[in-house]
Amino acid sequence: KQRPTVCVYDHAVSLVLDVLLGVAVFLFLSEGNYTKELANNLIPFADSVAAELQDLLHWLMGAPAGLKLNRPLDEFLGRFFLYHIQLWIGYLYILRPYLEMITWCIGLSGCLGMSVLLALA
Repeated sequence: KQRPTVCVYDHAVSLVLDVLLGVAVFLFLSEGNYTKELANNLIPFADSVAAELQDLLHWLMGAPAGLKLNRPLDEFLGRFFLYHIQLWIGYLYILRPYLEMITWCIGLSGCLGMSVLLALA
């Protein structure tokens, strides 16, 4: 008979701790009703991030720090990324009524383990 090695015990303990931490985070989020608070704060935070990114892109589309860049490529890439920032914000506004449910479902995935929760977050 072969006895289980330390590696098997290590994996088992890692799995148990992963699931316990995930369940603890889910209970923390659901008990304090933090999912609603997260959902309500997501849109203003995303708006501020988008505004900062747009300012940065407009600065980069000019002559950042006195560098002369390839102007047509600079304009194309700047418009491309500005469009995608606007698209991202648009999708968030479309999802606004469902954000609380989405954050709750992401929190519920903590029952599958902390690693799954972090991968989705």
